[in-house]
Amino acid sequence: MTIIDGILDLQQYDFTDTSFDLLMQKRIHRVLVICSNYDNYMLEEDGRIDEQIFNEYASLNLRYPPTFVQTDNAEDAFRILQDGNIDLSSQC
Repeated sequence: MTIIDGILDLQQYDFTDTSFDLLMQKRIHRVLVICSNYDNYMLEEDGRIDEQIFNEYASLNLRYPPTFVQTDNAEDAFRILQDGNIDLSSQC
């Protein structure tokens, strides 16, 4: 395939603008972090993960950064997930 053929192949795709609200249909409001208390402390102290995410949201003019819920065992994690309202979970 030559460069010209590659350019012609691109013409078959639709590159129209997509409005921002359509890109943000699924927002993350609550994040479940499953890790030991020590790991959670290190995440907060080293990276200030919630502060970094807040600053990123502010720089993008977004209003509601997610809140973090932390647990250190599977029982609590399953209970929290069953209660609902968790949009994303992460394990350390």
